[in-house]
Amino acid sequence: MGVGLFHSDVLRADTRNVLVLSPFEPEWFNAGGLDSGLRSGLQSHSSPPVRIFNEYLDLLRFSQPDQQRQLAEYLRLKYADRHLDLLVCIASPTLSFVKQFGSPALQETPRIVIVTESEEHLIHQTETPASAATVVFDINFPKTLSFALRLQPKIQRVVIVGGASAYDRFWSEQFRREASKFQNLKIEFWNSYPMPLLLDELKRLPDDTIVLYQTMVRDAAGQSFLENSAVEQICRAANVPVYGFRRSYLGMGIVGGDLADLQITGLAAGEIGAKILKGEVQRGTLIRRAGTNRMEVDWRQMQRWHLPMKALPANTSVQFRTPSTWELYGWKIAAIAFMCGVEALLILGLLVHRSRHNRSEAALQERSLELRDLAGQLITAQEEERQRIARELHDAYCQQIAVLALYISKIERSLPDVPPSVSEQFTELENRIMTLSNELRHLSHELYPALLKHAGLTPALKAYCREFTTLTGIQVSLSTELRSQVTPPPIALCLYRVVQESLNNVAKYARTDHAHVHLCESSREYCLIIKDEGVGFDPAVARQKHGIGLSSMEERVRLLNGKILIQSQPNAGTTVQVSIPASEAGDNSIMSKLPQFSTEQV
Repeated sequence: MGVGLFHSDVLRADTRNVLVLSPFEPEWFNAGGLDSGLRSGLQSHSSPPVRIFNEYLDLLRFSQPDQQRQLAEYLRLKYADRHLDLLVCIASPTLSFVKQFGSPALQETPRIVIVTESEEHLIHQTETPASAATVVFDINFPKTLSFALRLQPKIQRVVIVGGASAYDRFWSEQFRREASKFQNLKIEFWNSYPMPLLLDELKRLPDDTIVLYQTMVRDAAGQSFLENSAVEQICRAANVPVYGFRRSYLGMGIVGGDLADLQITGLAAGEIGAKILKGEVQRGTLIRRAGTNRMEVDWRQMQRWHLPMKALPANTSVQFRTPSTWELYGWKIAAIAFMCGVEALLILGLLVHRSRHNRSEAALQERSLELRDLAGQLITAQEEERQRIARELHDAYCQQIAVLALYISKIERSLPDVPPSVSEQFTELENRIMTLSNELRHLSHELYPALLKHAGLTPALKAYCREFTTLTGIQVSLSTELRSQVTPPPIALCLYRVVQESLNNVAKYARTDHAHVHLCESSREYCLIIKDEGVGFDPAVARQKHGIGLSSMEERVRLLNGKILIQSQPNAGTTVQVSIPASEAGDNSIMSKLPQFSTEQV
């Protein structure tokens, strides 16, 4: 008969008191997560405040009736002043302890019993008139072994590692009964090893072997172990894959298996307990299966033992999987790939544009060469036409005028006693004829300077400057520094025409009495400078008016690969600078195609 455990006449307070009894040591109980799940379920679903008390009976060590009777008396005194609203018994040994040593009042206290499927038949054999619910979770040996064989079908030997405590032996007996279903396997139970010897033996297992970790509260030498500590040592030592039965072992080194999550079991018990405290569950027995087991594996151990992921059942949960590079940086890779694609398209577009631009430039350069050649042809034709007109003026008109002057002089001499008035008219006529002859001769020289061929560039420029001063009254100072007396004809003609056009512009627009012409030659180029101190002009405006004179000078210089710079500002005078490479004197120059100077005097 019991000693009246927890009997008390203390009035019930508003706070609900829940006592949780566990037959095991606290290290095992907390490791499974059962306590945290139970507390969470009770506190989150109860309306009145709940106060939870935990007692770890350690019935594996205090297994004698006298010891358990004394333990019951200790607990009765400890909780004498508290009314218990709910009793939670974990595993069948706790229920037997309460039935044997609990008071009649405690027998009537609503309670929840948490057991495995292997213990469920013991609950039905125990009278529990006040039990409100039984929560059942499963430690399924056959499912875990079948799961291991699916991953490793060539396995011939199974080593089940457990401890030597009463609790360890209880589970070993449960597994022995279920092991008879696998008659084609050699199944060994290693419960009689001290931990050092066990670890040594696990290092030498053959390849056709796997290890199933059961429980190890104490080894054969009596050394106690925390659950996680034992499983970690065993998994590190074993040279073959290790499987387990509880989810708390996952991450400690086991491959996986049909794992029971005791935290979810505790949560289910807590939710039922909250309903009991609120009066939603009547007296009688309610059995609830927690449904906490599922197939789970540690991805790292699958990789370590080279186990095929394809062999996993469809509902298997894979934990601790290292994300692939794509999973970690997929969006970044996609973004970079997109940017690279856009950049590639831009580069392609630029290359296409560049190719078109190059073709356009080539076509433009070709057109430019064609225009340059055409300009050269036009200048050549112009010079030829000038030469023809100059020759025509000299050979035809000038000589006819000279003949006309002779006829008039002959007529005057043949007339006797010419009156003075008539003689004056003859004189006037002769003067006009001479003026016309001089103007035609000057026009002939303007069109084609024969002196340039016979005397050279310097004498031709001196003659032109003197004649320009005579006709316009503008004083021109000429200075030359030529290294040789012979200037290549194309360059000489070009420089002569630039001086001619520049001085004509001075006469037309500069409104000045002085102009300066300087010509020099170096080993690499010819340089010409024409400068005046006149009213000046805006070169940009002059080009917009399409002046023929400026364009003609620029085109002549460009045909010889030379450079011309025209600097001018209103009221600041004008300077024309020309430089022509001496190498352009050869036969490759376009100007070399111009007609050569005639030896004939114009």
